[in-house]
Amino acid sequence: ELRVRAELLDQKDRVDKGTMENSMALGDNIPNNNSGDAVAKWKPESGKNPAELGLFVEGDILLPPGDMARGYSLTHPALRWPEGIVPYELSPTFSDKELALINDAIKHFHKLTCVRWVPRTEDDDDYVAFENNKTGCGSFVGRIGGNQTLNLESPGCLYHRGVPVHEMMHALGFLHEQNRWDRDQYLTVHYENVQKGKENYFRVGKQEDQDGLGVSYD
Repeated sequence: ELRVRAELLDQKDRVDKGTMENSMALGDNIPNNNSGDAVAKWKPESGKNPAELGLFVEGDILLPPGDMARGYSLTHPALRWPEGIVPYELSPTFSDKELALINDAIKHFHKLTCVRWVPRTEDDDDYVAFENNKTGCGSFVGRIGGNQTLNLESPGCLYHRGVPVHEMMHALGFLHEQNRWDRDQYLTVHYENVQKGKENYFRVGKQEDQDGLGVSYD
């Protein structure tokens, strides 16, 4: 199915192949324990965001494999959730407290947006699977088809509501704000202050590959 979705993307919708392959080289493409180990060592008093500790692209972004990654376009309709409805499943490995936090994040979306997260039924082929694997905090961007993981390793990724909301935003199709095409019109990045190895967190995307939905830089 991922291959079929990739073939749906015509040339004008594609991210430059070299750009995507370079971005993939900047982070792990498949969830693994390297990111999980970093999050497992996280402590609230560290002052760090656990979602930024992963070794994926920009810390917490997972990329689909193969042809889908090379044809990944953030503006293509195939990546949108029909009618803003996102079916989901919750792993039984979450504790009651952790489930309450995830449900609070879902309510947060329902209160402030038109997006609706609904429990998956047998008719839903595409859905988000909330997992608690030892692979850190991470999500794919947009609807990629089938069972797509949104991982929230406990306890680090479930210390407060912000991390689940952040990863759920990725699943909806949102990227990090600092990577918007128009970022440099609003701020200056002092790369000399960026942690070595984290420079890719501040790559600027192409306008044709992003849609700000009429909202200015926040």
